[in-house]
Amino acid sequence: MRKKEYIQRLNYRDEKFCYIMKNCHHMSREQVLEVISQHRLLAYQNQGLIRKLHYIYHSKQQTAYELTDKGRSWIRKNLPQLGPNFYVSGTAVRHNIRLAEQVMYHTMERGHTWLNERDLRQELMQRIERTEGEERFALLRQLERGELSVPDGGYYEDGQLYTIEIYNDNYTAEILTAKDLCAQTLGASLRLVRQ
Repeated sequence: MRKKEYIQRLNYRDEKFCYIMKNCHHMSREQVLEVISQHRLLAYQNQGLIRKLHYIYHSKQQTAYELTDKGRSWIRKNLPQLGPNFYVSGTAVRHNIRLAEQVMYHTMERGHTWLNERDLRQELMQRIERTEGEERFALLRQLERGELSVPDGGYYEDGQLYTIEIYNDNYTAEILTAKDLCAQTLGASLRLVRQ
């Protein structure tokens, strides 16, 4: 039996919600309700586009929502203008919720277009391809060895790329250096945001 289509007409809030989910994979309940109504949230859940989950933060159970595989396919089909790249980090719920804060701030409040990790990786590969000679091979070796690591996301402002990495105590100096080196290779600055 085919599941009922709860969402038949899309509005600007749906597009905004799907854009944020596409770029961070998880949102807290509070974040979701800043964008869409409780009724619309239930429609997304009932249609199987997102799933509710719980996590512990500061010794309290919190509610979050995760984009499903069906949700990704649905967004690709119904909102192709949002682009093909989805941020996928399915296990780091708190990290992704912190990332959602950044996506929401930079897109909803400041009007920037967000580039997720996959978008930035494409930009990095394009820059490497445009580089010639030994420098190109050096960058490819650094990428292969993990000495270049793509940040979580970023945005352009006045033609300048800014990147953001959500980090925690488990990040080593080497990881942070690799993120910074990648940002430099992209001609960007890196801002670290504590999880």
